[in-house]
Amino acid sequence: MTVTAGSGRGVVVRRALVGVFVTALAMISAAPAVAANQDVQVRDDVFMPSAVAVKPGESVTWINPGPSGGSSDRHNVHFEDEKFEDPTPAPTIGPWTTTRTFSTSEAGAFRFFCEEHGNFGGSGMAGTVFVNAAGTFPGAQPVASFTVSPSPAQAGQTVTFDGSASTDSDGTIVKYEWDLDNNGTFEKDNSSSKTVSQVYNRAGTLDVKLRVTDNQGVTGETTRSLKINAAPVSSFTVSPSSAQTGQTVTFDGSASTDSDGTIAKYEWDLDGDGTFETNTGTTPTTSRSYATAATLSVKLRVTDNNGGLAETTRPLQINAPAQPPPPASGGQLLPPPIPAAALPPAPVKCSSLAGAKRAACVQRTTCSKLKGSKRASCIQRSCRSIKASQRGPCLRKSCRFLKRSQRAACMRKSCSTLKGAKKRACLRKYPARSRKS
Repeated sequence: MTVTAGSGRGVVVRRALVGVFVTALAMISAAPAVAANQDVQVRDDVFMPSAVAVKPGESVTWINPGPSGGSSDRHNVHFEDEKFEDPTPAPTIGPWTTTRTFSTSEAGAFRFFCEEHGNFGGSGMAGTVFVNAAGTFPGAQPVASFTVSPSPAQAGQTVTFDGSASTDSDGTIVKYEWDLDNNGTFEKDNSSSKTVSQVYNRAGTLDVKLRVTDNQGVTGETTRSLKINAAPVSSFTVSPSSAQTGQTVTFDGSASTDSDGTIAKYEWDLDGDGTFETNTGTTPTTSRSYATAATLSVKLRVTDNNGGLAETTRPLQINAPAQPPPPASGGQLLPPPIPAAALPPAPVKCSSLAGAKRAACVQRTTCSKLKGSKRASCIQRSCRSIKASQRGPCLRKSCRFLKRSQRAACMRKSCSTLKGAKKRACLRKYPARSRKS
């Protein structure tokens, strides 16, 4: 039917049609779609619908109409399983159309997002494709639950996480994913394995997350707080450091410290045999004398209020009674011996520093002893001490120690420290590798 512009009836009809279109558009955005070979409309900052359900072997097509259809920004479709990304190598202004066909063996929940306006985990412009035999949306959400042992843990100690307590009332749990470093990304995908372990070298408190997926593709998450105890610092003085047999030697561990607690116990190996035979409890001092001459390595072991341990060693020289020196020529006595050099000061601990100084200390004292990907990972961990806005150069430094094939992905990860145009330019310079299903 043709409506003449300006006629009263035409205006009413046009308004009615606009109302129907707006209502339909709202219903498409809000209601998930359930049918074979689904279409998803790509609009600025939203996928419509954001959730669709298909059967194995069926397809989902994303349609970007371009600026004339309400999509004037740059968008793409990036799946979290890294098996599909289009357009590549970066989000593109439409119009464009892209399709992913799920194989007959694929089932579960497949999350996707726009790299320009969304992110992993369903944030921002994101959606989900549910693939199951019925082509419908799944049922009850599984319950994620896990234990941590030990808790609290010591820096450098292996911590075990066990998700065996997770349940699913209408099916089974088929996948366990862990965010162990509190960065919002589930970096540990152990599939059907319920347990995972991690060593934390830096003290602090962090939130650990577990995400479980059931056999219908539904997920459930839970979070637990974990405290990593800083190791104490063992330090003591010996006076005198060169003594005579029978002379009383004093040992003072008052310089020992614990950055996140107190020293609860002092134990001493005063005879250098490797056994801490003297326990002075919370008293930091002790003394003894030695009957025979010897060169000893005396040790102090301290335990903090959270069970953290630290040891340190000092040399001790026990001399036989001094004999009067023979007279020199002309009846003069020989000059007294030159005293031993003072002990060097205790090394600086990186844990006592902050920010970029702490990161540099860790890289100098710890990371420099490693090679390849281990050194890169060590540097990346040290970068967390630096402000997020200044972390980029530190992260890019770590990429130099990776294999050439891994450097682009590492540099792309460092782009997350930038904002706006700089971030987009960085992502274009280091595009993600395209993978096909």
